[in-house]
Amino acid sequence: MPSFITTPTKKELEVLKTLRDNGLIDEATWAKLVDLDVDLAEELEEVEMLLLWLELLELELLELELLELELLELELLELLELLELLELLELLEEEVVEELVEKKKLEKVELEKAVQARQRHVLLLLKNVCCNEVRRLETS
Repeated sequence: MPSFITTPTKKELEVLKTLRDNGLIDEATWAKLVDLDVDLAEELEEVEMLLLWLELLELELLELELLELELLELELLELLELLELLELLELLEEEVVEELVEKKKLEKVELEKAVQARQRHVLLLLKNVCCNEVRRLETS
């Protein structure tokens, strides 16, 4: 019985059919050849289907990798935004500290002015008391 490495072509099948019709190939051999052709075609369809599934899975994997890259890009952008916010916060913190220092300086100046005013008031009171005492002593 001849063995085919590949599925017989249409012409080869016609030759085999002619050989069978002329009695040169018995029915059992013909059935094996036809079954071989059908089996090979079915296996070829299965292989083609598996290849299609493999390509589909590869595409799905590529799409998944692309989504992962997009997610990483978004996370990186979020980190950059957080870094920018942190830098802004540090700048604001410096400004707030400077403002607090200025406010404390102003409060100190105001407090010093208030102390000086109080001292002048006390000196005036003391002067009045002294003047009153001098008058009292002069009149007595």
